[in-house]
Amino acid sequence: MQYRVTPGHVLQFNHIKRRLSQNKSCEFIEVGAGSGLVSRVLLEEGMAGIAFDLNAQACKSNVEFNKNFIKNRQYQVLNEDFFSFEPTHKVDIVLSCMVIEHFPPELLDQFFKKAKQLLKPNGKIVTLVPGSQNHWGIEDEVAGHQKRYERKDFEALAQQYNLEPVHTYGLTYPLSNVLLKLSNFLIARNEKHKLKKNLLERTIDSGYREVAFKTTFPWYFKLIINEVVLFPFILLQRIFHKNPNCLVIYNEMILKA
Repeated sequence: MQYRVTPGHVLQFNHIKRRLSQNKSCEFIEVGAGSGLVSRVLLEEGMAGIAFDLNAQACKSNVEFNKNFIKNRQYQVLNEDFFSFEPTHKVDIVLSCMVIEHFPPELLDQFFKKAKQLLKPNGKIVTLVPGSQNHWGIEDEVAGHQKRYERKDFEALAQQYNLEPVHTYGLTYPLSNVLLKLSNFLIARNEKHKLKKNLLERTIDSGYREVAFKTTFPWYFKLIINEVVLFPFILLQRIFHKNPNCLVIYNEMILKA
């Protein structure tokens, strides 16, 4: 049995819960949900949602991981293109985690326009992205990224799409930075062959990755990869959230009523 929660996930999930746990009766859509780890955080807070991913294996993993929420009709997993989705009603949150960095400008434009169409007044677009362009590396190439984001990028996006920026926060510093060389080594050893594929294929592949001690761990690693053990790094994350070298950026924008 594999454990798919990484140290970086623990820090990110902690912040997601801090920011969104008050929205217990909300409905969400997650774009590029992968194995459903982020959706699970929101589902456990009492929300209901729909997940999209183009990777069939990721959707299968998500269905297994969140089967109880699916059984209770709290959650739905769709192996479909988010941009073709025709909703029956609007939702409170459109969420993407490590997704929009894959989009070229024309697809990024479609994403924000589609998200706005799906949101209720005062609804939120929540994004988590790789931060710090100076840290571009092998993982960005393998995963099919277009760019890494900076804080100023979200200021520009908010202005372009007439959204109200409410929260931009750097995550995982300094833990991810300390682990970066090891991470790059594991990716180069296990996934460098993916560079032969085109960007779309790499993007779809990134929804479900099997890299031992990078994306998957033996089940007993949950004894050390958890909020209790990593709490000192959660505190450091809060102290250094404005550091320009943060490797993950969390952002919230509100649809103006």
